[in-house]
Amino acid sequence: MDDIRPERYRYYDQLIQHVGSEDTFFDGELVYPRQLEIHLPGDHIHPCVMRCTHCQGMLFEKGLGTWEATGLSLLHNLEGAVPYHIYGGAYTEPVINPYFGAYLGVTKHYGNYFGIHTSGSPLWELEKHQGLLTEMLRLGDDERDYISFSLDAGSVDSHSKGKGLSEDKFTDILNAIAFLATAKDRKMSVRVCYLLNRWNSTEEEIEYITTFANRVGIDSLRFSVPYAQYNQTFDQVKRYKERKEVPHSEEYRKRIAPYMSTDQSDRPYIFYVAPKEGWTDIALYDFDQCIYGYFQITLAADGYMYRCSAVAAPDAAHLRLGIITDEIEEFERMNKRNQVSGFDCQKACFAHGVRCNRMAVECNRKYRDSKERTT
Repeated sequence: MDDIRPERYRYYDQLIQHVGSEDTFFDGELVYPRQLEIHLPGDHIHPCVMRCTHCQGMLFEKGLGTWEATGLSLLHNLEGAVPYHIYGGAYTEPVINPYFGAYLGVTKHYGNYFGIHTSGSPLWELEKHQGLLTEMLRLGDDERDYISFSLDAGSVDSHSKGKGLSEDKFTDILNAIAFLATAKDRKMSVRVCYLLNRWNSTEEEIEYITTFANRVGIDSLRFSVPYAQYNQTFDQVKRYKERKEVPHSEEYRKRIAPYMSTDQSDRPYIFYVAPKEGWTDIALYDFDQCIYGYFQITLAADGYMYRCSAVAAPDAAHLRLGIITDEIEEFERMNKRNQVSGFDCQKACFAHGVRCNRMAVECNRKYRDSKERTT
């Protein structure tokens, strides 16, 4: 099957472009990763403002540190050496953190690009009181700067049910999306992700959100099936696959088909990604090496650096690389530890109930397959 994903969703290609060649992996030389994953610790009281039924970090222990000043100092000391700064969270909402605006400012001060993964819920109020959306538009240089909204709904009712809310936040999020997408001076990308569930997968809901996406002119709208939460055994994830993913995947694809784009230059580009195509199918975890340390290193909400953004929680303390630091020599030592050939993710991650995200699965499988073809 052809890869229908836009270039910005093809992670192994991005990694090779960053490191230059597959021969770079495990050659003993330090390579700064493509991106820093920065999981700001909520507002220090609450990790997130949502209670999503499909939250990938639902089962994690939600530790919140107070390390933001050190993290900012690290960005200054790196002086732009890591090209992308991705603000998200294994269990936290980045935009409610009091340091969030400062981080975006430092990211752009050194010519780096930002990516923001958010529910979008607080943004409309933050625009009214702080001008945060206006500041994002001012800072965004081109489409490599982006914000991705986890919207997952086509109505107030389905949004409230899927997010565990008792009030309407859906309207505020649509206002924030429209504000960004329709801005005359917008250079950054605006993306929307839509995880399908029993409340939001009706024809009426899908039609509503695709009509909205076309009307305001976002860059992309990605539909997919939620994958099983992290911090579960593989047997539990396999049962989830048989119970949820297999029965619904093709049903959802058919339902989305009338609205899907036919050309990747379309704006918005509307597409559906099934678990196997999206690198989330549990059957794809058949590799034992990890090259994801060349793609990213994670500053986690609990105050530690972790090997991977998908395991960045106290439950995976054995995968910590060290305490978040602003010392470049220690930062480099942690990256070297994250780029060793002897790390076995089957034993160190999968056996402990933690697993790769879709980006890491794609990178690790494509690298493994490439090496097998050349031996």
